[in-house]
Amino acid sequence: MRYPSVKTLLDMTRDRPTALAVRKVLDERTPMTDQWGGLILRHCSFNDDAKLAAADRLLANHGVEWITFECSRDKYHDPDGFAYSNAGDTYNATLVLYQRRFLVTTYGDMVERHERQCCKCRKRLRTER
Repeated sequence: MRYPSVKTLLDMTRDRPTALAVRKVLDERTPMTDQWGGLILRHCSFNDDAKLAAADRLLANHGVEWITFECSRDKYHDPDGFAYSNAGDTYNATLVLYQRRFLVTTYGDMVERHERQCCKCRKRLRTER
């Protein structure tokens, strides 16, 4: 799995020790535990969620949130949704988990990208105008 580089994380945090700690968590060098203290298997989606939650705490953000688009089925593992660490504003750079990949982007940009690519969403936007 590929992760954002320390340089990319520095653009988001402006703090080298925090960027290094986030990268260390994403690289699986730190063992992940669930809410009851049990170890989580390395290569599963629960581990990705635990990594995002740990990175959220390191970044001192406002918690992990999930967005599912209206055009998709409302399921947790739906490929049309994504999880992100809430940085407080729609266009603040943050850590996003999309299709089991970690990205540094804004969740506003992710929503706009989906609306450009999804034909159902484009059709809905045209009818709303």
